[in-house]
Amino acid sequence: MSASRPRALTLFLIAALVIPLGAAALLSWSVTDRADRVEDVPVAIVNDDEIVTGDTPMAAGRALSSALVHPEDDTFGLGWTLTSAEDAADGLAAGEYYAVLTIPEDFSQSVLSVGTVTPVSAEVTLQTNPAASAVGALAAQAVTEAATQALGEQVTDAFVTQTITGMNSVAQSLTDAADGAEQLASGADQLAGGTTTLADSSEQLASGLSQAATGTQGLATGTEQIASASSTLASSAGQLAGGASQLSSGSSSVSAAASGVAGGAQQLSSSLASLAATCPGVSSSAQFCASLSASAQAAATLASSAAQTASGAAGTASAAASVASGASQLAAGATQLADGAAQVADGAAQAAGGVSSAASGASQLASGADTLAGAATELADGTASLADGLAEGAAQVPVTSDDDAATLAEVVTTPVEVATDATSSADGWLPASVAALVLWLGSLATLIAGRRVYSRASLDSPASTGRLSGLLLRPRLAIAGVQALVTVGVIAMFGLSLNAAVGFMGVALLAAMCFALLLSALEAAWGRWGLVGFGILTAAQAASSAILPLQTAPPVFGTLNTLLPGTAFTSLAASLAGDPDGSSALGAITVLVVWSLIGVVGVRWGIRRRRALTGSNRAAIPMAGGAALTQPVAG
Repeated sequence: MSASRPRALTLFLIAALVIPLGAAALLSWSVTDRADRVEDVPVAIVNDDEIVTGDTPMAAGRALSSALVHPEDDTFGLGWTLTSAEDAADGLAAGEYYAVLTIPEDFSQSVLSVGTVTPVSAEVTLQTNPAASAVGALAAQAVTEAATQALGEQVTDAFVTQTITGMNSVAQSLTDAADGAEQLASGADQLAGGTTTLADSSEQLASGLSQAATGTQGLATGTEQIASASSTLASSAGQLAGGASQLSSGSSSVSAAASGVAGGAQQLSSSLASLAATCPGVSSSAQFCASLSASAQAAATLASSAAQTASGAAGTASAAASVASGASQLAAGATQLADGAAQVADGAAQAAGGVSSAASGASQLASGADTLAGAATELADGTASLADGLAEGAAQVPVTSDDDAATLAEVVTTPVEVATDATSSADGWLPASVAALVLWLGSLATLIAGRRVYSRASLDSPASTGRLSGLLLRPRLAIAGVQALVTVGVIAMFGLSLNAAVGFMGVALLAAMCFALLLSALEAAWGRWGLVGFGILTAAQAASSAILPLQTAPPVFGTLNTLLPGTAFTSLAASLAGDPDGSSALGAITVLVVWSLIGVVGVRWGIRRRRALTGSNRAAIPMAGGAALTQPVAG
């Protein structure tokens, strides 16, 4: 006894050190470098996008699929697979795919709509199955959003580039409009200059016309004077006619009288001369004789004058005097007429000068009008160019309402959206996974701490193998059931619904009993030390697949998953997360039932093996007198 205690203590100490270290090493190994193997996580792509042809071809669905299937070296990627919609749906329901990304038919068309007046966000649908792996579903969603964001940035960049190009076109149109405006301004300046010239010419024309009016007035005045002079001339001519008539009559009388006077004077002169000659003899007065001689001489002179008068008066002398008087009056009238004519000439000259000035002004006015016409033409061309430029600019600038502007801003900000559609709920998925591991460890603790199933007393009992198996497993199954109830109760505290709790309770009870049966069979094969080692290995395997996708675990755990009841952990979590078509629940029940049957067979096999090894395969049969006879126990 004294020698066995140190040995047992030594084994206990070794176990106390080795088991935690081994468990820690195994668990650490199971979760090491999981992120480096995310490319093995299976996710599917269904590309239904139809390529847009035409002036702007677009294959956005193909671009997104290529970015996911063949990511860049520094991009976080998953194991994307292009497949059909039917295969993707079946694989998602069976847990073969953690997520399915569906690209709709109008994806490329929606991407192109960003540059139109009716933009819409392109949308892809990501279906996930948290029942298979909540973390895997989240990873698929994160990668999809990153890829769509990158595609959205490309769409936004293209839109911005298109907008800038359009603004350049608008700027060119506005530049043309500015050139037209410059031409318009230049034409306006020339128009102003032509208008000024026209105004000056108009002033000159007005001045010339004023001078013409003045000359015309002078001409009218001269004409009036000519008329007045002509009237005077007519009056004088009348007087001349009257004087001529009187001259004719007077000339006749004078001629006769002058002739008589001349004759009488001649007689008188002769008589006086005779008297004068005889006077000295007759008269003694010398003075009288002198007077008589002077009278005779005067009579002679008178006779001579009378003769001359008669001669001048005869004919035209008197008429010539009248004509001379009329001619004087006519000369005066002619003088007045000449003056009037001169004034008329001056007025005409002034009128001619005014007309000349008017002609010059009209010529300058015509020149100004030509300049004005040219400026008006250039102004019209500039106005047309300005109108065309502004029209082109206006046509290139989109007119949007407030609602359309808000929609455009939203689409440009998020041109590609991801609509998530989970086939099951992720609520409680992690507690369910932990609960599965707790049930396994609880069954393991029950076997290690409880009474050994294969004790000598049990093996020596007369009960059959089947009955002994039932007697030995009954308390363990009862404890497993209690553990399942307690575990479900704890999970329910995290908000588990009644419907989910009922379904989870059934799966948890089946899982707990399966674990108890399987561990009991393992105890028969390897004993408690083997049980501990297997329990640690199974816990590590469960930890590798319960939270993170199994594909990210080291390859050895994928192999163990097919040999150990690791799928029960995932299936148990799936039953809690919810499964619309029941495929995950059916898989969980199938796996647990199979492993339960394996556990029952293993326990029966272990009892037979133990009895064969220890010789405890004979049951005691009571004899008379208290004696007993041993015989083999029926299996």
